[in-house]
Amino acid sequence: MKDFTFYNPTRIEFGEGKEGNIGQYIKEWFRSISAPVTLAEAGLLEDAVDPIAENAFGNAKLWGMEQTYPKERIAKILKLAVK
Repeated sequence: MKDFTFYNPTRIEFGEGKEGNIGQYIKEWFRSISAPVTLAEAGLLEDAVDPIAENAFGNAKLWGMEQTYPKERIAKILKLAVK
């Protein structure tokens, strides 16, 4: 049987020892392809956080995760993503 190699064009290789900075590398990669990095860059401002958090909390309840992800926690995460 022949060996099979799959080429994944979305694979990002950062190099040995750079795993600790993966967040920064991903931000740089998004910027290099002109993609938004924050919710604000995507056009969402802080006043959109509560409705989005409410919707996400509804999903958390459906998935039985409302204890782990109460609406307040979701809103806090989203507010950090707006900056």
